[in-house]
Amino acid sequence: MSVDTIHRTPHDTTAATGTTELTAAVEAVTAALAALRKDSGSAPVRRAIEHATATVDALGPGVTTVVLHRLIASIADCHRDGVHQSPRLAVCRRSTLVALRLDPRWAPLTTPGQARAS
Repeated sequence: MSVDTIHRTPHDTTAATGTTELTAAVEAVTAALAALRKDSGSAPVRRAIEHATATVDALGPGVTTVVLHRLIASIADCHRDGVHQSPRLAVCRRSTLVALRLDPRWAPLTTPGQARAS
């Protein structure tokens, strides 16, 4: 799995609303990251950050929400500095991937029958 994008694999159909909100938040943060990669100092990045923030704010409290907010803050810092990448952004992306793996609303990143990579 690439650390540049966060793959969408919701699996819990009993918690469809929570899964839908989480999926929307992840997609919004991924769009902000993509906008940053395309043109780090542009207005579309700022709009994507604002949209991602609003979407993540709709999630309930939890580790995933905190980690997504930190990733958005890191994207905003890179936007403000006019850079596409930073060490903090890399750490926040990895933390987000870990949080999503642990979130019960998100599917495991392996196919059935395979062991999770640690």
